[in-house]
Order: sequence, then structure tokens, then C-alpha cells
Amino acid sequence: MTRKEVLNILINLSGSLGPFQKMDCMDDYEKMHTDMYNIMDDDSFEILIDILLNPPEVGRIEPEDFEYELKEAITAIGRRNTQNCLEKVKDLLYVEQVRPVIIDVIGGLDCKEGILLLEPLLELENLTDYELVNLACAFGSIGGLKSFKILKKMKVKYADKSSVVLREIDIGLTTLKY
Repeated sequence: MTRKEVLNILINLSGSLGPFQKMDCMDDYEKMHTDMYNIMDDDSFEILIDILLNPPEVGRIEPEDFEYELKEAITAIGRRNTQNCLEKVKDLLYVEQVRPVIIDVIGGLDCKEGILLLEPLLELENLTDYELVNLACAFGSIGGLKSFKILKKMKVKYADKSSVVLREIDIGLTTLKY
């Protein structure tokens, strides 16, 4: 697929009217997304990463809506080969403009190896509340005892952060229960 074809899919998925206009239920909505992602070949992964790093002008579409669809597409294509995906995105965790999306992608892969990439981020001094929320969600999604222990450490380390951060950490801890 070309960059233009991939962009058209993302724009159609994130358009202001959205797919809800045609959908009778959430299952239809999810099937439509899955069908669109299935159109994308494995080479589309590189194009999606390029779009993330070099976002296009998307007109009237809200940037957050476009970013959401882009993140979902990267995650869906990344699930086809999680090890390859992790290898390709690991360095992007240190690019501030895309870090929140990459954290979400890694969490969405539900792959324990993702913990090894995410945990070192907690040593950074400049993490935003948004990134901390994303990290808490990612660890909660990935699951396992290691994620639980990291969330416990986060709860102590970030005790002075916003209630939103602490709530997401608590949700992860409650979900994982060890």
C-alpha cells in the first residue's frame, strides 16, 4: 500500500461523521475497523510509523481522533508480529512527541516483553501526567506479576501526582490483584 492509501483509510475511520452513522452496534463498528486494518499489508507498518513521526494535515478532522485511529492501526498491524513491532518502536519511546502513542501501542500488544521497554521510562524525570496515565494503563493491559510490582512502585513514586494518574494506577492494581 502507498502512504496515500493508508492515509485515506485512517481519515475515513476518523472522519467527523465517523462510522457510527452507519453502525447498528459496537460489533459492526469493531468489524469495520478490523476489515480496514486487514486491508493493510505488513509493509503498512512502516508507513504508519512514518505518519506518526510526520503527521499530515488532516483538515477538519480532530487531531486526537486521527491520532487514536493511527494508534489503533499501528497496534493492529503490530499484533501480527509483536517481536518485530517492539523492535521497531523501542527507540521511539524516547521521542517525546510520539511517546504517549508508542506507550499505548506497546500496552495494546498484550506482550510481556513490552514491560522491558516500558519500565526504563519510569527513570525519566520529564514524564507528563498523560504519559504516566498511559504507562499505568499499559502495565495494567499487559498484566502479570511484574506489571503489578511496577504499578505498586509507581503508586509510591508518583504519590504527589494528579488524581487522574493515581486513579489509573489504582485501576491497574485492582485489575491485576496479586
